Amino acid sequence: MVSIIFPTAFEMEPFVGLMKRPQVFSAVRREGFRGTIAGLEVEVLVCGAGQANSAQTVAALIESRLPELIVLGGVAGAFRQSGLSIGDTAMATGEVYADLGVQTRDGRLGLSEISLPLVEKAGERFFEDIPINCPAAALNWAADENVPAGLFATVSTVTGTTSEADRIWKQYGALCENMEGAAAAQVALVYGAPFIEIRGISNMVEDRNRDNWDLPLAAGRSAAAVAGMLARYALENI
Repeated sequence: MVSIIFPTAFEMEPFVGLMKRPQVFSAVRREGFRGTIAGLEVEVLVCGAGQANSAQTVAALIESRLPELIVLGGVAGAFRQSGLSIGDTAMATGEVYADLGVQTRDGRLGLSEISLPLVEKAGERFFEDIPINCPAAALNWAADENVPAGLFATVSTVTGTTSEADRIWKQYGALCENMEGAAAAQVALVYGAPFIEIRGISNMVEDRNRDNWDLPLAAGRSAAAVAGMLARYALENI
């Protein structure tokens, strides 16, 4: 079973529309659907917005029945230096907690700069940067479909000023920002579970102006991208 999570029902609905024979079900205290995509049995759940919700959902899924693959979809805001535009899609090869650390008069210090690891595993220490070990099929899909793959930034508070967006990009060089990815990736890392994150771009990270956003477009593009990636995954893992 492939488990797919979206932060909100709004982000999940376009994906459900692509499933064959979706059936309502509930698991790990979440509501969603079961069905098939490209011949794969999949379950799709709303995890809820924010890091605590995504971490709880991924941990509960793994503890209850280790999925073959965990996928996180949804929308994100792109940093203007990334080259991404509204309606594009991107895939994470790593996540960074962009607002964990210490705020000083000289700027923000990340966890690595204060020697405070989040995860210690097999003799390796992981700080604010959380690696994602993408399955080869996902990387092949991204390369063939010209989907940018790189670092995503996770924040607790959505960035609403261009100056703060530029600071985050200068410090981390991330493609886009979201509110769930790093926590989900961290749990997957701890358990050694396969994990993929794909986002549709709904807005640029700049001075906040909802009139410039296109959430329906981004949600639809994310759903289509997740479905396309799963088709490639199914083809390469028969």
